[in-house]
Order: sequence, then C-alpha cells, then structure tokens
Amino acid sequence: MSCKDSVRAEEVVKIFKEFDLLYSIFRKDNNLANNIDNVFEISSAMSDKLGRICRYIKHQERNDPKPDWPDGMTTEMSGLLIYMMMLLSYYKIDIGKGMELELNKAVQQHSEEK
Repeated sequence: MSCKDSVRAEEVVKIFKEFDLLYSIFRKDNNLANNIDNVFEISSAMSDKLGRICRYIKHQERNDPKPDWPDGMTTEMSGLLIYMMMLLSYYKIDIGKGMELELNKAVQQHSEEK
C-alpha cells in the first residue's frame, strides 16, 4: 500500500489485530501473567493512567512541562492501552467491530472537506 492509497477502517482494524496477536506472544514469551484476579483493579489503574496523562497535558499547556516530557506522557499512554488490552482479554471480546464503527463515525463527524 502506498501513501497515496486510501486506507479503510477495516485495514486499520486488521493491523491492530496483528498488534494484539504480537502483544499476546510478547506476554507469553516474557512470562507475563495472562489472568486477572480483580478486573476492578485494572479499571482503577486505567483511571490513574488517564489522570497522569491529564497532568502531563496541563503542565505542557501552561508552559511548565514535567521534566520527563514526552517520555513520561507516552509511557502513561502505553500503559493505558495495555490495560485496555487486558480488559479485552479478560472479557474475551474482540475490539474489531467497535474500532471499525468508531473510525467510520470519526470520518463522518470530523473529516474535513477536500
């Protein structure tokens, strides 16, 4: 696919599913637990990560960046994504359909006319 080709939501979902597969292999290869004892703990950790992201943004926008910007911000963002992946695994649900719907909705609502 070249940069000039139009990318459809389905293609983005396909690549994300490849990431999910590789992430699962990474977890197994590195002996990371695949079971979650307390799913509420995961959702609380997600809230914590989101709060940290908001603080990074607050500091950045008031021209008082935190000393570990942008690495700290992207680390928290990555953690949030990983916690979401853990929830998908816990509930044994596929994000594909929801991601496709959300991407297509974004195109309808926010696409700039060319």
